[in-house]
Amino acid sequence: MVRYECSVCNKSYSLLSTLRRHENVHTGNRQFVCKACGKIFNRSSCLSQHERTHLNNSPYKCTYCGRGFKETVRLIEHKRIHTGEKPFQCDHCMKRFRLKQLLKEHTVQCAIKKINSCEDVQCQHCARMFPSTHLLIKHTIESHPQYIPVDGKCRYCDVMFKSPTVLLEHELRHQKPGVIECKQCGRIFRQKANLRRHQRLHTINAMPYKCDVCEKTFSQLSTMNVHRRVHTGEKSHKCELCGKGFQHSSAKSRHERAHYNKGTY
Repeated sequence: MVRYECSVCNKSYSLLSTLRRHENVHTGNRQFVCKACGKIFNRSSCLSQHERTHLNNSPYKCTYCGRGFKETVRLIEHKRIHTGEKPFQCDHCMKRFRLKQLLKEHTVQCAIKKINSCEDVQCQHCARMFPSTHLLIKHTIESHPQYIPVDGKCRYCDVMFKSPTVLLEHELRHQKPGVIECKQCGRIFRQKANLRRHQRLHTINAMPYKCDVCEKTFSQLSTMNVHRRVHTGEKSHKCELCGKGFQHSSAKSRHERAHYNKGTY
């Protein structure tokens, strides 16, 4: 590995720009070094003018780490590393991914596993078979809408859902072997630890956070803050491509996927 050595004190550095900054200690010269490429300038105005060339090459900056990108779509993909957002879902196993390419690679392998395992699911209304629960749910919504509760309430418990897809996904969980049901509200779980954590919500003082507008209570402050946006109309989640605001990050993700599908980026 190449090392750059100071001719005065023999200290060595892996970067030439670092050596140049160090040499100022001996010479007393004030020099301005570009952090992006290491180029040195005698005046700060020259450095500022030079740094703008880097901004023009990568004008879209990450607000979390400062990394620059040439396209907004690449910035959006990168920011999901910080936010943990995974907007792309596998139709076979419902696993989610940060990038569309990762989903494509996974889907191929997942489809092969489904074919090999032969774990088909059957429609309880017409007995038709499907290779995944996602396709079964899609079929139910399109072919048997009369069997979907209009009020969004699960037929096995009192949990309510706005989305028919999420409701049917939930009801299918009731039908799987090995699920554990909360006796107080009917919500279902696969692990006892998750059930015990949930049951604490039914104990006294488990919902200490109250909305000051409608007095609805919540177990977590963050959940209450999200709820209050219904009253305030706040839309803090902005689309990186068009600036449209949303109350929930999930709604923003769906909107941004529409940009991807339409190619408007």
